[in-house]
This record gives sequence, structure tokens and C-alpha cells, in this order.
Amino acid sequence: KKMLSWQSTIATKSLVELDKDLAKDAIIIRKSLLGYMGDKQMAFPETLAQNILMKGLDKPKLRDEIYLQVIKQLCDNPKPESAAKGWQAMCMCCGTFLPSMDFEKYLLNFILDKCQSEGAEGFFAR
Repeated sequence: KKMLSWQSTIATKSLVELDKDLAKDAIIIRKSLLGYMGDKQMAFPETLAQNILMKGLDKPKLRDEIYLQVIKQLCDNPKPESAAKGWQAMCMCCGTFLPSMDFEKYLLNFILDKCQSEGAEGFFAR
């Protein structure tokens, strides 16, 4: 399986190299993202998105990890409702905190590539 492809399972490690405490946060973020997107049944999905955004605001070193996790859940996602929630999460992240300078071109290229897509994906990317 590709590292950056949709999965409905909770990760056991971060996607980027992080210290031990931030890696634990990355696993919690993953679980929250799955719950928000509806890939895992969890109570109060809206608060899960808020939790993700707060982690990104409070801990800048987690921002690229958060963006990568959202990208991962958007790639090859078989569920349109889940993908739409993923794009909402992406929009909220972009409106709340910036990626690192090292990651911003990758993120921009990902979003620009999706602008050409049909339906909700193209709408959210634009």
C-alpha cells in the first residue's frame, strides 16, 4: 500500500519524524481525523476537528503532520462523504495555520492538482 493512501485504521506512528511526545499527539490527531471524517464512529465529530486545529495552533511542529494526514485521507478515498469532510478539514487547517516553509510547495501542488477534479473535490480545492 502507498504511504499516502486512505486508510480506515488508526495509525501506530506519525507520518513525519517527530519526537516521542509529538508522535503520541500525531496518533491522537489521526484518531480525531478518522472520527471527524466518519471513517470511525466517534461521539461529537465537530469537536474532533476543533481538537485537530488546536493542536496545530499550539504545536507548530505538528502542522506538517496534520496536513499530511489530511492529504493521506483524501488520496484514493472510496467514500464521498468522508472525502468531503476531509476537504472541510483541509480548508479549516489552511484557514487556521500555515504549513512549514519546507512543506508549503508540496501542499500547494497537491491542492492545485485537485482543482481540476470534478465534484466536491474540485470545489473544495478551488
